[in-house]
This record gives sequence, structure tokens and C-alpha cells, in this order.
Amino acid sequence: SLQYRLHSVCVHRGDGFFGPYSVYISPFKDGDHWILFDENGVSLQSAQALTMLFGPSDKFPLNSQTSFMFVYVRESEWDKIMEPVQLGDVPGALRETFSQDAADEDVKVDSTSEHNRVRLNTRRVV
Repeated sequence: SLQYRLHSVCVHRGDGFFGPYSVYISPFKDGDHWILFDENGVSLQSAQALTMLFGPSDKFPLNSQTSFMFVYVRESEWDKIMEPVQLGDVPGALRETFSQDAADEDVKVDSTSEHNRVRLNTRRVV
């Protein structure tokens, strides 16, 4: 039988016209650490934070307006899919956009904290 691993979860809270999106991605083999992308920025999360999505809580109340999209990766393809992206893999127009975004960004970041290392690594492709 084929084995699959949960790679990411896209969450929308709200209706068809309004509501925040957040995405949890697990690029790590251990599956215990996830990167959360939401309106507050990018942060490193534990698997515990992800499991809290699937039941009501004060922080994430569920209702009929909450939707999820799950992305699974076949276990046998994990290493191939998760290999580092090379500059040549990124289309030229997208590289230009990232370069312009980086040039426009005037934010000082403390690169010593784990949160900001993740932020820098996920934000900067070129």
C-alpha cells in the first residue's frame, strides 16, 4: 500500500467574501515542526498547534464557515519533492519580483532567533 505524509494545510475562516487564510507547511522530516504563514507573518509551530485546528478552542473557534485543504506527499517521493530549490528552478519573472520585494523591504530582523531564521529562509528565495 502507498504511504502518504501530510505536507501542508490551508485554512480559511470566514465566508466566501471575507476571512483570513493561514497555511501550515511541514518541510521537516520529523513532522513535529510546522511553519505557519498568516496575516501576522511567519512563525515556527509545533505539531500540537496544528492539531488544535481540528476542534473548537478559544483561539480558533470552528464553525460552518471554516474550510480546510490538505496536501499530502507520497512517502517514497518526499526527498525528491523536498530537495532545495535551485535558482534555475525559479522562473525569471518570479526572481525579479522577489528581488524587487527584497530591495523594497526596509525591516531590521534579529537573525539570531529561531523565528526570524525561519522567516528569512522562507521569505528570501534569491
